[in-house]
Amino acid sequence: MTPGSARSRRRAQRLVPGLAEADLNPLVVTGRGPLVVDARIATSDDPPAPSSGTARPRHDLGKLLEPRSVAVIGASASGTVLPGNRIIGYLKKKGYPGDVIVVHPTADQIEGYPAVPSIADIPHGTVDLMCVVVAASGVVDVIEQAGAAGIPAAVVISSGFSEVGDHNLEQRLVEAADRHGILLSGPNTVGVMSPGKNVYVTFSQAQDMTATPAGGVGLVAQSGAIGGGLTAMAWERGIGISRFISVGNQAALTVTDYLEHLTDDPDTHTIVVVLEGVTDGRALLAAVTRATTAGKPVLVFKNGRSDVGARAVQSHTGAIAGDYAVYRALLERAGATLIDSTTELLDALEIRAALPDLPAGARIGVLSTSGGACSMTADLCTQYGYQVPTFSAALQDALWGVLPEYAAVANPVDLTGRVTADFSIFGRTLGLMLDSTEVDAVAVTISTVADPMAVDIARQITDLRATTGKPIIVSWAVPGELAPDGLGILRTAGIPVFNDPARALKATSLANNT
Repeated sequence: MTPGSARSRRRAQRLVPGLAEADLNPLVVTGRGPLVVDARIATSDDPPAPSSGTARPRHDLGKLLEPRSVAVIGASASGTVLPGNRIIGYLKKKGYPGDVIVVHPTADQIEGYPAVPSIADIPHGTVDLMCVVVAASGVVDVIEQAGAAGIPAAVVISSGFSEVGDHNLEQRLVEAADRHGILLSGPNTVGVMSPGKNVYVTFSQAQDMTATPAGGVGLVAQSGAIGGGLTAMAWERGIGISRFISVGNQAALTVTDYLEHLTDDPDTHTIVVVLEGVTDGRALLAAVTRATTAGKPVLVFKNGRSDVGARAVQSHTGAIAGDYAVYRALLERAGATLIDSTTELLDALEIRAALPDLPAGARIGVLSTSGGACSMTADLCTQYGYQVPTFSAALQDALWGVLPEYAAVANPVDLTGRVTADFSIFGRTLGLMLDSTEVDAVAVTISTVADPMAVDIARQITDLRATTGKPIIVSWAVPGELAPDGLGILRTAGIPVFNDPARALKATSLANNT
């Protein structure tokens, strides 16, 4: 054993106690080099098993994510914009179809919804989900009352538990929920959304977006703020969300439980996890393996990679972040794709939603309005594991039938300056490449082409996309103000446009590495 590998193993044991207890330390060889953690998993091809040795129970989260009725406790009748009032307002604004009732000691109604003085005044068994936004000291009593009222699920927005060191109060909360069989989400959570069902039990201001499309991306976030921001930016790009789940402190329901549910959720086709730390690493890895085996990609954005970041994670969720190299190796082994930034995550989701799968090793034709961009894009294709094949003599002859004799046509294909005089050669060239059996996709890199030429080029791309099943990967190096109409045509057609071919190719690689 080398000194470096011994340090890796000691570091894993010291900084990732949850994973060490689960005995999740293989010898993993990745592009980052060998990482020695433990030989046991490395010598087994079996998926990670639950730490208890028995099947992990799966929770029916229907009452939490698709409640037929919601009660909110912790709203103000004075018009003050508290989190509870935000939640009520969003339920109303977004057209929640179920019943809403507010618990308030004196009000008859809040935001047009009926109010009752206490939870005991709610008819037994008539509410699916209790949303709790009261002081931490009163939450356990609220859960006791909710149990007596036959309420099966609770999302606890309230903070002031293990994230500030009060583990005893959090344990009492869990015990109260267990005693009454209540599904407990949180505490210290932003809430949950199911946009396709018009369920918005959260105070995240992401919901102020004009368009909040439903779709196939299920987002599970340990950081509610990051999760809310990702949701809003996904909506801005037209990416639809099936579920948004802010897990908070995971006092009862954990990231693993939500992963299990989303794996079985017919509305979810891609799972995104904003991960900070775990207490049962083996269960998490088993859930990731199950999801990816079922054909549902799992994209993980990990917070707390550095020592400083790990301390910040523990200060706001109480989680132990652990060693990032260990997390990355183990999660990748389970089939997850690790994402390094929120921009990369959104790029990958946008590509997944818009383009057919493009497997590693796929053959890409490169087309550009710039000779320099041709070589840059070809380099990037190679970097991300794609082939840039040399075209046959027959295809090159066909391309020379459109382009001047001095054009480069072997692949990459340089349109030369002729395109500025005859816009049609762009579409004719792209059409020949897409029709060829020699490529699986075309990466188009456009230089500073502004409106009105941009409009013509964009229309040619959208017309060809409509008649071919092959992916067209578009990067366009132009400020938005120079080509608003051209870029707008592509985006309206659902074609992602990136300002850098490096972003475009990396996103394609991440989207199809899952």
